[in-house]
Amino acid sequence: LWVKLENEREIAYQANYDLLTKLPNKYNFTQLLNDEISKAEQTCKFVGVIFIDVDDFKTVNDSVGHDSGDSILFQIANNLQDCIRPNDVLARFGGDEFLIMIPQMDTVDTIRNIAERLTDSFRKSYIVKAQEFHLSASTGIAVYPNDGTDSELLIKNADLSMYQSKEKGKNRYTFCTEEMKAETIRKIRIVEDLH
Repeated sequence: LWVKLENEREIAYQANYDLLTKLPNKYNFTQLLNDEISKAEQTCKFVGVIFIDVDDFKTVNDSVGHDSGDSILFQIANNLQDCIRPNDVLARFGGDEFLIMIPQMDTVDTIRNIAERLTDSFRKSYIVKAQEFHLSASTGIAVYPNDGTDSELLIKNADLSMYQSKEKGKNRYTFCTEEMKAETIRKIRIVEDLH
């Protein structure tokens, strides 16, 4: 019976957490975000979603291998954790992508301050096997209720903003805007019309 309980606990853990970083995974993050959106509806507060993509991470894996790459991802996760408040949630979205939820915000300035700290955290180098790596990250930000009222749309709009950061030259953060959302809808319509 004890072995069965232990196995069930392990399966539940693997379903909700990333095995490398021990952070919540995408599924777990989405559930937590939905809970916070429900709370924010009652309290009239903002909820921020930050999407972080480590720039050119493939070059790390190519030059020192995946094990060393994993070691750097683990270090990055720890650095990101140091940038956020105790009630914020950091998750690994997959690969070299991370998500952060900033709940119960009175103003959007809260998320701007955190985004500054996150961007600054990449100014220090990462060392693995006596090799030094200088990395940067592109960051996108979406805020409930302005950029979506459900987890899927907020994550999608944060992702959209992250791509804007990459296009503008990396190692920066970008807030989602009405123009970005309109441009996405326009592109979808063009694709549909072409069909």
